[in-house]
Amino acid sequence: LVALFEYKANGIRAGVNDFVLFDFWVHSVSNEAIRKDIDSFYTPWRETIRVIVHAGVESGEFSPRHAEMIPSYFISLMDGAALQYLIDDMAFDLQEYFQKAGEMIAELLKP
Repeated sequence: LVALFEYKANGIRAGVNDFVLFDFWVHSVSNEAIRKDIDSFYTPWRETIRVIVHAGVESGEFSPRHAEMIPSYFISLMDGAALQYLIDDMAFDLQEYFQKAGEMIAELLKP
């Protein structure tokens, strides 16, 4: 899970496609085809996170208490950071943000 946060932080710093994604979000409100395209981007992310979390639950490393919500929390933390950082990259320390985000997720998964 930590590697996913690192991957996203590196992508944000490199400016990889986040502006385009945010533009599509705006259009998705009124365009079903665009909404489906965006969903096809998020569904694999959620599923990847879900698989990792469920493996941790099955092994006893993670609590099942919040397991179903973790993929959505995870993506919200990543995209929230991306949006804020793209608007003002001096507003916060991206590395620290993702470190703390990882700690929050770990706390929610703690057995």
